[in-house]
Amino acid sequence: MAKGIDGIFDHLVDEAAFIDRLELGIRAKRRKRMIKLLRIIRTLAIGGKKRIFSTASHGFCTATGNKVQLRFGVMKRFPNVPDFKLIFYANETPITLAQVVLVLNCLFCAGFKVTVSRLELTFDLIGTFVDFFIQRVLSRAKRFRVIRKNGRTTLYVGRPTSGWQLCVYEKTPALTRFEFRLRSAELRRLGVKQASDIIHLRSADLFGRLLSVCETDGSQLPNSPGANDANESRARAIRTWASTLSSRRFYRAMKDSGNWCAGMLRQSAMEKKLRQMQSRLVW
Repeated sequence: MAKGIDGIFDHLVDEAAFIDRLELGIRAKRRKRMIKLLRIIRTLAIGGKKRIFSTASHGFCTATGNKVQLRFGVMKRFPNVPDFKLIFYANETPITLAQVVLVLNCLFCAGFKVTVSRLELTFDLIGTFVDFFIQRVLSRAKRFRVIRKNGRTTLYVGRPTSGWQLCVYEKTPALTRFEFRLRSAELRRLGVKQASDIIHLRSADLFGRLLSVCETDGSQLPNSPGANDANESRARAIRTWASTLSSRRFYRAMKDSGNWCAGMLRQSAMEKKLRQMQSRLVW
């Protein structure tokens, strides 16, 4: 597996999606002697009023170089709180099922039960900028937020506490990261409960159901019928909106004015590319 720099993998850019971060809930008995393939660097107290776990061990898998964090010491005893939370980071290699199983076997005795609580499905793109997605993303999500800070732009679609959220940001000046952050509620809808189920994300209808990256279809917009026609100003206004407004605002303007027709917006070449990358998800 080719190693990356700062979590960027050249062989996956514009080619395939990968899991950048993965959180698992574990119900298990911890091994008394940890297998040497996992190295713990430090253990810290993380307890607090709103914290579920009291302690976190930070380390890495010697076979991959990827960082791993294990949280334990349950402070709030609820039925849905697992014994441990295990977090994987794709800083050296993309996270794969083989790596996950390796670390689980290093830490826990046989018979452990695993559920996926959160993951980040990531697409790295060259030659595309965040502003492009600000103009082209269309979603039913109520929250659409753009943050510009220190010369960098980040787009958030959806709330951080909802089942899913899209985050698009500048990973480097030349590379844009398009990232679905999927949490328990959305993962269950997608049929992802165990780590082995993550492979189903290759065919999940994320773009059809959660959002789309679209563009206006000029063939479906009204033409100016002539100087004497009463509909000329309407047609001109619609074409002006199509060329100047984002897909989200154009859709709302058409709906509010009663001029919306199915087909005015179509799937963009970028969405087709993202779908192809999704179908090649590394797992």
